[in-house]
Amino acid sequence: MSDTSTEIIRDANDRFRRGDATVPGERLITQGLAAAIKEAGASPLDVMQIVMAFDTFTEDNDPYGTHEFGSFDFNGQKCFWKIDLLDNDLKFAVLTRAHHHACIRVLSTRPHRISGGVFSSLTRPSGCP
Repeated sequence: MSDTSTEIIRDANDRFRRGDATVPGERLITQGLAAAIKEAGASPLDVMQIVMAFDTFTEDNDPYGTHEFGSFDFNGQKCFWKIDLLDNDLKFAVLTRAHHHACIRVLSTRPHRISGGVFSSLTRPSGCP
């Protein structure tokens, strides 16, 4: 991927992650994380604000420079967030980054340790940008 493509994708991912409504996409959390949020007496928006503020990108957690993955601690639990690029019907991954502009970004958050599939129990948090 060229430096220019990387910069364009990184910019779009950052804008989307920070809540820019001009970058289309969905923000989802697993039911496991939703349960942890409820147990902590917090709101899904509290977690999304952590994700929106994330800026600790390194070569170890961002080897391609596209800012599509990160981790954070919530209530003593290690959690991850990931941005995936899907087709406009949200059925298939966009495998060529050259088409990143014609896709929907999906940001999912989950606890580090979960049972079942990562995407088996995603929910849309209310009140999130």
